[in-house]
Amino acid sequence: MVVLDRAWSALLINAVWLVCCLPVVTIGAATGACYATASKRMASRDCPIWSTFFRAFKENLRQTTVLGLFGLPPVAAGLVTASYAVASGEVFAYAALVAEAVMCACVYFWCVPLALRFDNTTMNHLRNGLALGLAHLGSTFVLALGLLLIALTFVLLPPVILFLPIVTMLLWSSRLEKVLRRQGYIAQSV
Repeated sequence: MVVLDRAWSALLINAVWLVCCLPVVTIGAATGACYATASKRMASRDCPIWSTFFRAFKENLRQTTVLGLFGLPPVAAGLVTASYAVASGEVFAYAALVAEAVMCACVYFWCVPLALRFDNTTMNHLRNGLALGLAHLGSTFVLALGLLLIALTFVLLPPVILFLPIVTMLLWSSRLEKVLRRQGYIAQSV
């Protein structure tokens, strides 16, 4: 029952995230709320999905939306680069695509969660998120490949959008929490 409950919770969180991403400008806020809800819900089954998601969405709307907008140019460049890479088959285009995915990973999976936890200016969140993303380049690279895999899988098999993003978010939130704990940003659990 616990496994089914967590699977159902993951599908619900993912569905709410998808709906909140529809107005493209709110991707950052939706991703932040998804991160907050996923990490709290998977840690404790008593965490209500709807209220947790929308509270995190509302409380961080301004800053996470601005951070999310910083991630849109690499996404747009990635779409152009991907179409060029497929058409030309040049290795340089594929390398540029990976670099753009790493930049998106830094923004959406380092900067946005930092904004949920800490009060800071947008530029400081970007600087700190990029610094953490580059300091943990292996993890960021794996995440960027995950983002590319999600995009490719979605193109080939659209129904995976119902569960693949939340699986990525759950894996990443567990990794990020460990990094923040090790860096001393979060108190060690006793």
